[in-house]
Formats: sequence, structure tokens, C-alpha cells
Amino acid sequence: VAAACLLAGAAASLGPARAAGAEVVPGSGKATHYDSVDGGNCSLPAAPADHMDVALSHVEYGTADACGGYLDVTGAGGTIRVLITNQCPECPVGHIDLSKTAFARLAPLEVGETPVTYSLVRNPPLAQPIAVRVKTGSSRWWLQIQALDHGNPIASFDLLTADGWRSLVHTGDNFWMAENPGPGDGPFSVRIIDIYGQTATADGIELAPNVVQRTGARLYGPGGGDVPAPAPAAPAPPPEITTTAP
Repeated sequence: VAAACLLAGAAASLGPARAAGAEVVPGSGKATHYDSVDGGNCSLPAAPADHMDVALSHVEYGTADACGGYLDVTGAGGTIRVLITNQCPECPVGHIDLSKTAFARLAPLEVGETPVTYSLVRNPPLAQPIAVRVKTGSSRWWLQIQALDHGNPIASFDLLTADGWRSLVHTGDNFWMAENPGPGDGPFSVRIIDIYGQTATADGIELAPNVVQRTGARLYGPGGGDVPAPAPAAPAPPPEITTTAP
């Protein structure tokens, strides 16, 4: 297990979202459904265990910018939370494509489509810390690596080199690439920055293609989700006054 440390600060967690290549803007529109059977265009190892996931329009998907983030989607059946795993190339902005499991929570599958509103979730609670996975075919000359279980969309994925932090290039299949020069043999230290400026680092990442390497790093909240401000300390009771008879 890679050693890791959390570097998120209160100022960062309250700051504005960093610019990314695409943006999921809260809005209203419609949802359809599709057969979600794998990790989608986001190249995740598999579909989420609960099969609650969604594909975004090509515009909102961008260069895999929202992959691994979550949407809250509200429709006739209530509100659900879904993981962004895929893109819907033919969908305009405002049209999302839900997994059948997710769609069925809002409306019967046979209706085909249903009106919804949706928004990106900030700091969704997570059961596990961040993991990373090196793409098959990676070597000391060429590396592609991705983060898993990060919660918020990622703005930057950096690799520590002798000259400092090197920003990797995000690819459309949701990996971050280092080439010309290659990364070397590892192990690596990586830094992940989300769209809100929250930062986590992890050390000891091995050059081990297609292995999910679980770290101890989180972008926010050591227990997952927003961390409530500590309650103010109760004032100390006044000292007890005793008197002695003359």
C-alpha cells in the first residue's frame, strides 16, 4: 500500500473551482437509459458495484474532465446520486444517459425518457481513499496513469521529478500521460488537485500496469465528505473558592 498524505486546507476547500476543459453546469433537461456493463469511456476498471452511473454529453465530457465525479439527479421518483463513467456523443447539453438501474429509480424503463434536473456533487462521501492504476503498456519510457475513488473531478495530475512537480497530459480515455521524457522506473510520488483546488499526494506508486494501488490519500475529509468545523471548546468552570474560618 502506498504511503500517502492529505494536503487539503480550509482555504483551498472554500476556494473557487479550478478551470477544466469542460464544465458540468447545473440545469434541467431529460434522462434516457442505456446498458452500463463496464467502466465506459472513462476507462474505469469496471462499472460501479451498484450500477448507479451516468454518461454525459460530449460537450460536458470534454477530455474526460468530469470522469469520477458524481451527479445528483432529481426526477419524478426522487433524487439519486450517480458516478460519471461515460459520454453520450449524440446527447446535447442537458441530456444525460443513465444506467438502467439508475433510471429505474426515477421512472419506469418503458417510458424511455424522463425530465430531470442535475448538478455536480461537491465532496461526495467516499467509502475508500484514492487508488491509482497504471495503464497496460506503460514503461519507463511512456506512462499513463489514472486516479480512482477521488470524488471530485480532477484538474491536475502531477508527477514528482528531480526538477519538481510535472503536470501530466489528460487523455480522452481518462488517463494522465507522461512521455518525452518518460517517467523512469519508479516508484513514483503523485499529486492530485481537484477542480476546487483541494490537493492530495501519494508516494510509493509502482510501475505495475493494470494493478489498482490503494493509497491512504483523500482530497477532502479523512472520513469522507465535508469535514464539519470543530465545536468550540466549552469554557472552563471558574475555580472553586474555599474559605478558612479565623
